[in-house]
Amino acid sequence: MKRTLIKNLGENIRKEVLVKGWVDIRRDHGKLIFIDLRDFSGLVQAVSTPKEDSHKVAETIRPEWVVEVKGMVNERPENMVNADIQNGNIELKITEIKVLNEAQTPPIDIQSDGKDIGEENRLKYRYLDLRRKRMQKNLRNRSKALTFIRNYLEKEDFTEVETPILSKSTPEGARDFIVPSRIDKGKFYALPQSPQQYKQLLVVAGMERYFQIARCFRDEDSRGDRQPEFTQLDIEMSFVDEEDIMTMMEGLMCQLFVEAIAVELPQPVTRLPRHAGNPRLVVEVIASVAAAEAQPLGSFYCLVPTKESHKIRRRDVVLHTRLDLPALLRFPGPHHTGRGRGVCRSGIHIEGQILGRRKHQAGHRAESAVVTDRGGHRVIVTDPVEAPSQEGVEGL
Repeated sequence: MKRTLIKNLGENIRKEVLVKGWVDIRRDHGKLIFIDLRDFSGLVQAVSTPKEDSHKVAETIRPEWVVEVKGMVNERPENMVNADIQNGNIELKITEIKVLNEAQTPPIDIQSDGKDIGEENRLKYRYLDLRRKRMQKNLRNRSKALTFIRNYLEKEDFTEVETPILSKSTPEGARDFIVPSRIDKGKFYALPQSPQQYKQLLVVAGMERYFQIARCFRDEDSRGDRQPEFTQLDIEMSFVDEEDIMTMMEGLMCQLFVEAIAVELPQPVTRLPRHAGNPRLVVEVIASVAAAEAQPLGSFYCLVPTKESHKIRRRDVVLHTRLDLPALLRFPGPHHTGRGRGVCRSGIHIEGQILGRRKHQAGHRAESAVVTDRGGHRVIVTDPVEAPSQEGVEGL
């Protein structure tokens, strides 16, 4: 008999089927044993009665055992129908059970979403962690998103081209991962930080519209939003202007949200102009030396490229933004490093990486820090009681 997926059992009422999968939950009610059986497509409740020869096997099985079940698909009585779950209107009456593989009690709980389990244990037992519903959903949503991107760009006359992984090192924004050559001793390949050189070659060759869902490798310190390898959607177009690119990407992203997670984004998408003065959009780049050193926060001023001045308070912290500088200032040389983050009362997220700090050179005795936000923009954070004057800042 051919296997039937659990999601298709509703189409086989009053028919005998063969189902294979994992025991999700087993409930022994004495004469009746209920088993929640799952495969990649869903979950169904199966019931074993003492009248069947398989009942003795049903008494021995435990959660996470892999089993093969043959049985009859029956409709549940009206008072037992659960419309809130998959297959809540049917159940599988077991006639035969075959144990394909036994399993020990899992060392971690895989019925929950896993957020209460330490990352180390989740990675140690990754094959179990990936069984949980949330993780399976994430992987399938990712697959659905990548499939949609490919189909969407193909309709827009893009060509997907896979570029080499082993290549020559080129200047990028981080260090390269290198791979020694077995044939040419003493020489190395570099793993690509992005397909930059190759996509430019393709455009010059006349491809005009290229895309790739590219794997990239960057040897840099890990952060919450950064890791050594990642996947990016890489696109290159010829004979276009800024409006063409933004319009195409807005259409792609808006439809992607609908297809992948059933969320509709407002259209047209609001565009943030350069040097916008909206603090809710710009002031996401704040961090303080005191926060990085786990000291009580005081008053700090941040100079960021906005057209207006704004004050945002977080307890006793004042974040002051100004547009007095033609460009962002930087302090050279290695200094103290650290991180700081917080949330303003107005709901603005604050996060940044402190790159360095030193004494002011314009008569200020207080210290200041160079901060970069998640987008790589640098700002100056100072801690005098009064914000430094334009002349004082330019003298740094």
